[in-house]
Amino acid sequence: MRKFFTLFLITALTGAATYSQNSTENTVSFKDYPQNLGPTINTSANEYAALVTPWDSLMYFTSTRGKKMNTHGNEKIYYCLGAPNDSSIQVYPTKGFKKSVHISIAGVDSKNEKILFYKGKRKNGSLNSAKINYGKVLKKKILKGAINHVAYRESSISIAEDGSAYVVIDRVGGHGKKDIWVCKHNGSGRFSGLQNLGSVINTKYNEEAVYISPDGNTLYFSSEGHDSLGGYDIFKTTKNEDGSWTEPVNMGSMINSPANELFFQPYPGDNIILFSSDRDGGNGGYDIYSISVNE
Repeated sequence: MRKFFTLFLITALTGAATYSQNSTENTVSFKDYPQNLGPTINTSANEYAALVTPWDSLMYFTSTRGKKMNTHGNEKIYYCLGAPNDSSIQVYPTKGFKKSVHISIAGVDSKNEKILFYKGKRKNGSLNSAKINYGKVLKKKILKGAINHVAYRESSISIAEDGSAYVVIDRVGGHGKKDIWVCKHNGSGRFSGLQNLGSVINTKYNEEAVYISPDGNTLYFSSEGHDSLGGYDIFKTTKNEDGSWTEPVNMGSMINSPANELFFQPYPGDNIILFSSDRDGGNGGYDIYSISVNE
């Protein structure tokens, strides 16, 4: 198993195929194998946590690229103009963030049209929200309440339409290292009622990069545990009528590899998934990939 490159957000922070396991209800079907988004987006540094915002239809992502070619720097959020894999695509740094600290995408609040991001230094930081439109930050706000505890690190967050927020935290009282927790978001940046999702989801290893569907009934996340093929794999679980979760299903070797796969994120309006991996054949560390799914 390849050694997982510890991201700053964690330390501070061809043919159709179908893969199914444990439950036919959770069958995952892909049209093609993953496609690397190319050298304009993916550099010799790390690129990850890509998402397309529904309000301006731009793809934003985190990168550790430096100012010069083949160098590394602080985490920064970038956006691109043009379609991925288009030779004319252009990549720009998002304007309005400090350059002296790490800024990385942690999730998106589509209902309130905000990007959620981690801000901090190597060993400490906080989750924040920002109104961002066409690559420019309009307003920033720290998330308050049950998260952003000074003693713990929150690295990923996803919010359903009903305000249920799923957060990755390394806090005491979990089942392993980093666990997925759930709390309630009141719509104004305050969270309450933090609860661990339990041992069905969380293992003695790390869970990371959580995504909840808008209706709150399907959860995707990465884990080093369960039946991982190696490193972090992407898993899927669905909510039962009683509010419990089904046994997580590995999304299969079409998307997962012996390396690490994280940051599952649907592409709005298309049957496409964005994710990041440090698998062999990429341009550097972590690269951003896309994969098409069957309807």
